[in-house]
Order: sequence, then structure tokens, then C-alpha cells
Amino acid sequence: MEPDQLKMREQWLREELRAARTLLVSQMQWGMTVLAAVGLNLYYIRKDAKLHLVEQKLLKANELLPFFRWFIGTVFLLILASVFASAMRRVALHHRAYRTQLREMNPSYSGIVERIPVADNRFLNNTPYVLFFTIPCLDLVVWALFYAGEKLQLSFLIPW
Repeated sequence: MEPDQLKMREQWLREELRAARTLLVSQMQWGMTVLAAVGLNLYYIRKDAKLHLVEQKLLKANELLPFFRWFIGTVFLLILASVFASAMRRVALHHRAYRTQLREMNPSYSGIVERIPVADNRFLNNTPYVLFFTIPCLDLVVWALFYAGEKLQLSFLIPW
């Protein structure tokens, strides 16, 4: 390959890597923001649903929203989390492919030797994807705490 072509190829690969990293960070930020906002909106939706059930005399005022009705919101959070996790995984695969191409360039124009750190810890590699699923898990934990609080006569500050 000619030096100009080599330089151009390396430049493009480095720009693609930068863009992929930026996209990964923004996807993580927006994904967590959207999940948190939806979780907050579910609070008000569930509160209104409980009030409606109490007005219809299907639920007593001191009872919890039934698990199935609570779980509908959790399923919606799970769907959103899986969308964000799969979109992020796709960009990460592109990033990995560009990084591999840059590493395999022999000789490179800049002379920079690319060393990719290899982490044997699969948990750390999957942490960004798992992070999206913490919001739906926390949603289920909140219901369990309310249920356990009701059964064990513990009180919480949230009035429902």
C-alpha cells in the first residue's frame, strides 16, 4: 500500500473508533436517563391505577397494587433495557471490528503499536449491558419491599 493510502486508512479507522466510543457513552447516558424517567412515570401511573382500583372497590385502601399490574410496568422496563443493551452491543461489535483492523495494519503509518488490553473477567466486559437491567430489577425489589413491609408490619414513606 502507498504511504498516502496507509495514512488515510489509519486516519479513517481512528476516526471511526472515536465516533464509536462517543456513541457508546451517549447511548449509555441516554439509556439510563430514559429508563429512570420511565421508572419515575410508572410511579405516578401505578399510584393512579391503585386509586382507580380503590374507587372501583376492587382493592382496599391499605392494600398494594396487585403484582400482575405492577409487573406490566416492569415488563415495559425490561423491553426498554433490552433495546438499549442490544443497540449498545451492536456499536461495541463495530468498535471491536475497527480496533482489530487498526491493530492488524502492518506497517502502520504512524508507527503506533496498538495493544488491546485483554480482560479475562467476562463480568467486567458485560457490565455496561447489565447496567441497563438494574432499573427493572430495582423495580421488582421495590414491590418486594412493599410486600414484605406490609406482611412484616414495616412502614415506608411512600404512601401506597
